[in-house]
Amino acid sequence: MIKSVPERIITGCIQLEIIDGCQQLEEVYWFERFQSWVLHFSLKVSGLDINSSIPQTTQWYMLIDPLYPRGSISIFPDKINSITLIYKHMNENIEKDHLHWRLGKICTDWDTGQLELLSDNDELMDVEQRINWHVQRLKQWLLAASNDSLAIPGDYFELPHTHFEPKFSVVFAEERIIMIIGKQDGIYESFSLGTSDISF
Repeated sequence: MIKSVPERIITGCIQLEIIDGCQQLEEVYWFERFQSWVLHFSLKVSGLDINSSIPQTTQWYMLIDPLYPRGSISIFPDKINSITLIYKHMNENIEKDHLHWRLGKICTDWDTGQLELLSDNDELMDVEQRINWHVQRLKQWLLAASNDSLAIPGDYFELPHTHFEPKFSVVFAEERIIMIIGKQDGIYESFSLGTSDISF
């Protein structure tokens, strides 16, 4: 069943037209796996450090909670025409075959450090302004990343984010324990043990 984009999300996206350098690239669509609405957009930012690895124009995916303007908003780099390195205040920027975006979520909602100093106000939670607010924060993040000022003296220490995928799972079913080992060439390997084989 094809979902209709809620009017409140359409209203929020319309406000992107007033952001200099921002362009919506396709219609907002529903992504069932993440239970989110997806906005694909490009952002051209003036004033980036010319020696930076960040392109002046980049493409992004925003995942919007269906409860918008409540719920979460997350912004990820496009697999193409976007950033490929890892910077401060973002998740590990790896690729997954089944996604159009990298997993390097930008922390546009973090509330300490340089980005907070550059922001004029706290996160806006109304229908018209919340999407706009996150894109404006993304612009500030890109500017700070380009001149290596995402962290300043006095900021809290932040451990780098890594994606963890367990190598195996253990499934208990009455008198058998089944251990599933990480897949090799797309095939999962497993073996089972009787409870009499296990000692604690």
